[in-house]
Amino acid sequence: MEAGVTSLLPFEVQAGNNVERIREKYPCLGILGGIDKSALLQRSTIDRELEKVPGMIARGGYIPYVDHANTTRH
Repeated sequence: MEAGVTSLLPFEVQAGNNVERIREKYPCLGILGGIDKSALLQRSTIDRELEKVPGMIARGGYIPYVDHANTTRH
């Protein structure tokens, strides 16, 4: 933030980043991404992965989508 960064794109979950933790530390930071695409491959993990979305959207400055645009399947 001190260097002028105002948002992160993509917000990469696979690198160990946590959108909720970063939002707490930097409430004015724009975040784009933050959805772990590997969690969306199995029905049993989809709901858990998407539970963070409503709270993040309510705080503003967040656009949810998969952690990066790579469409390669695992």
